[in-house]
Amino acid sequence: MECNRKYGRHLVAKCDIDVGKVILAEDAFISMPIRSSGVYELCGKCFKNSMNFIACENCATTVFCSRACVESGQFHKLSCGSVFSDNGYADGLEVYVTRSILLAANIFPNIENLITFVEGVVNDGKRNKVPPSIADMESKYHTFLKLNIWMSDEETSDLFGRAINVFLKAVEQPAIKAKIRSKEDNCFLMHLSLMHTRLIYSNSFQDKITGGIFLIQNHMNHSCAPNVLRFMSANKTVCITSRKVRKGEQIFTNYGDDTLWFGPIFLRQETLYRDFGFHCDCEKCSLNNWPISFERIKLDPDYQYFQRERKHLMFNDKVKCKAMEQTCLRILAKHSGMPWNAEVETVCNYLQNFLSETALYS
Repeated sequence: MECNRKYGRHLVAKCDIDVGKVILAEDAFISMPIRSSGVYELCGKCFKNSMNFIACENCATTVFCSRACVESGQFHKLSCGSVFSDNGYADGLEVYVTRSILLAANIFPNIENLITFVEGVVNDGKRNKVPPSIADMESKYHTFLKLNIWMSDEETSDLFGRAINVFLKAVEQPAIKAKIRSKEDNCFLMHLSLMHTRLIYSNSFQDKITGGIFLIQNHMNHSCAPNVLRFMSANKTVCITSRKVRKGEQIFTNYGDDTLWFGPIFLRQETLYRDFGFHCDCEKCSLNNWPISFERIKLDPDYQYFQRERKHLMFNDKVKCKAMEQTCLRILAKHSGMPWNAEVETVCNYLQNFLSETALYS
């Protein structure tokens, strides 16, 4: 990790890295299933897709894939039956933040220790400081509190109401209610709810199925021409190189959806500044003649196979899926040294979504 005025905290390669190398497989600091589609049922602890779930004995909203997950499902034990609305799942952000407040309260033996810790992190005057490691829960929480926040005044105003909802839910959680002793404790918890709401709003990452806060991945900067792809696998985020990375080069990923992959430059820049507060000057954004295309890639047998087979691929066909994954990586490896182009971009975007989908069936 390095830090400078232009990029803030960012990750840099310490050695040369080839295409297709997994450089990060990180457990979420806070995670939750995304059930908006209503299609998938996931374990409430590890988020695996299973056919033989074990239902929670005390509520009708959560299931587990094994007895081990039942016993180690800490978040659910702390909040069973209390973070969901009567008409289905509650506001996703509010569930995230309520979980984070529960986690913070559980790290420390009492509210006084939590107050002392949070005030120490906030008032140390070192915005870019990070602990030398994140091996224990206190250092992880410290890193979480130091994540960057960017949002408009309108978004900040909107979050006040949601933070109040979080506070009202949090004070009713038995694990927190038992620790509140005074009005000062309540006041602190209200401020902490707003702080957590802003942090999670600015730093959560999710795909169609699961989401989370990732303390290492969140230090990767954005590029519209990324050298790393990221996807969710159960409650982990996995980052894999899509271009060759040289020693000393920065690790870049793409923050967004199809807008930040395929949208015109004015829309990408508008979206990035609104959501993250910066103007992108990556390789793609610096090209005056985008989109550019290379006949050499179009004539590549692997690229022709990719274009032909991806339309018919079934994600539960493990043999064909593995062949498609290897094909995509070969395309990216063979053409890694070329300028960013439409063909490489198509393969990168497809591979990132493909790996996320196939992780459900692994």
